[in-house]
Amino acid sequence: MPVQIITDSACDLPQDEAKRLGVQVIPLTTCFGMDVYRDGVDLTNHEFFEKLEASKELPTTSQATPTEYASYFKRAIDAGNEVLCITLSSCFSGCYQNAVSAQGCFGDKVYVLDSQAICVEQMMVVKQAVRMRDEGMGAREIAKGLRRLKPRLRLFTVLDTLEYLRKGGRVSSLAAAAGSVLSIKPLITETGGNVKVIGKSRGMKNGAKALAKEVAKCGGIDFDMPYTFAYSGTSSENLDKFLDSHPEVFDGKSREDLPAYCVGSIIGTHVGSNAFAVAFYAKQ
Repeated sequence: MPVQIITDSACDLPQDEAKRLGVQVIPLTTCFGMDVYRDGVDLTNHEFFEKLEASKELPTTSQATPTEYASYFKRAIDAGNEVLCITLSSCFSGCYQNAVSAQGCFGDKVYVLDSQAICVEQMMVVKQAVRMRDEGMGAREIAKGLRRLKPRLRLFTVLDTLEYLRKGGRVSSLAAAAGSVLSIKPLITETGGNVKVIGKSRGMKNGAKALAKEVAKCGGIDFDMPYTFAYSGTSSENLDKFLDSHPEVFDGKSREDLPAYCVGSIIGTHVGSNAFAVAFYAKQ
């Protein structure tokens, strides 16, 4: 039976690319006051950051409901497919729990996988699932393979500011103010499905060096697996500077061939503009 892969827009896979890959992306929602936008549909990622930088208050984001998941599952099953639903990390959102609630109506025709990943890291899980589906694997077999690969999955991000984490209540006002004065650039990663600060550098240049060192520590990028670079905001300037300064990270590959995405509103709300990241499977 064909496998329909369904995911949520927190993975930042653009709708047009998802369509080419045969993936359905459920748009989560972002609210600026009373204005509600479907992530990646009603508001482009660049438009989101323009609004974020102009807004005095942090926008809010909402997960997909069990009813929404059930609607997507039903359409896929009615079309003769089984479903593999890959959600944003359950440590970060209730998407997984809501998808599991919807799954109960469809029995073994729907399999829900907690990606234990965020942002473009989740996208790497989805893209690997597409590869496995195209090799003829079924939903459960794909999910089993993705779990086996999870220990090799990495995400490293350098933030430009702690201000948005402060607005979201994740760091204190004092820490954010000190970070601003000292130009502290936090280096964060995903571990166990949640976000963890693993380093702090003075200035973006030192932040870039710290990120490159973390990539090297885990053996480098496995370029035979899905990988990508990413940035937040309306400009990729900080990502470009990182790639210019650290060609060892992409192992001599052509800069023009490197995949790169602007992250969307779900994660962008928490990190703000001018961050950059890399997501990949580490070499064995």
